[in-house]
Amino acid sequence: MSRLGLLRMQRLRDTDGAIEAFDEALAFDAADKTARSTLEKLTSLGDHRLQAARVLEPVYRREAATGPLLKLLELRGSLAASVDDRLAALREASDLAAGAGAAEAARAVDVVGKGLAEAVTGEQPLREWLERLDRVAGSGTDPKKRAAILGKAIGEREVTSDELAALAKKAGEAHAAGGDVQGAIALYRRRWHSSRTRGAALAHRRSAP
Repeated sequence: MSRLGLLRMQRLRDTDGAIEAFDEALAFDAADKTARSTLEKLTSLGDHRLQAARVLEPVYRREAATGPLLKLLELRGSLAASVDDRLAALREASDLAAGAGAAEAARAVDVVGKGLAEAVTGEQPLREWLERLDRVAGSGTDPKKRAAILGKAIGEREVTSDELAALAKKAGEAHAAGGDVQGAIALYRRRWHSSRTRGAALAHRRSAP
């Protein structure tokens, strides 16, 4: 089946059919080098990255191959169609990396950062990801790295909710701890201005007839 997969991909330019053939090849022999190496290449570039990843993922799960599985979960966390699917993949990836100990400690922090940024962009609850960051980015984490993660997550977004205000506060604290006083002040000002604006709006609604 691997030969058929190569034929479909190289001669017929039928990548969908090739992936199907490689899937069948791995179902027969999970160690098939041709099928695995070709699918791994397909996960790295092009329009069939997720399709190839879906074939490889159960193979890596059976083998408990932490590194390769993490790569595929991060891929789904970037390219899956819905925000729920992206966050689910990043959630599993963060758990897997955190469970791997020191070998994947830095990766766990990076994955949680991606999850936090995705949650902000997708207007999803942030508390879970902030708590995850507190767990994986312990005292040994470079304060500047933590500041970069939190700062990237909030970006230039307007602070329009209590959760975003909490994120701005944590980002400000992280910037201060990392020595970026000006960055910390800017974040604190955004949080303060938002609090005043939202408070004024609430007072106006309450006083309206």
